[in-house]
Amino acid sequence: MAPWLPLAPDAATVNVAAQADDLDSLLTLTRRLLRLRREHPVLHAGAFEALPPTPDGTYAFRRTGPGGRLTVALNLTGEPRSVPASAGGRVLIGTHRERDNSEVTGAVELRPHEALVIEEPATG
Repeated sequence: MAPWLPLAPDAATVNVAAQADDLDSLLTLTRRLLRLRREHPVLHAGAFEALPPTPDGTYAFRRTGPGGRLTVALNLTGEPRSVPASAGGRVLIGTHRERDNSEVTGAVELRPHEALVIEEPATG
């Protein structure tokens, strides 16, 4: 049976079956982000804090609560950007997997179209 809507020209490669085992696919990133949200309640129940102004095309915020402090830094541009977004910490997840578990301090250097979720050290 033919589909009732036309398929995209790249449907043979851009689909769930093709992306399920690809560690760099958007599907895998989405699944990893959903798992992170389940594992860190502060992402959905913590207090929201917008961080100081960041360069054009970037945004950073922090979620805080009894479960910890997480900073999210986003670069929505096609150019590298430095975002003064973090008190430092460990990258829990990034759009580029090689950044996962790396340490960041102070300003966060973001590649084009990159986003990071950073777990800040416990305070007090």
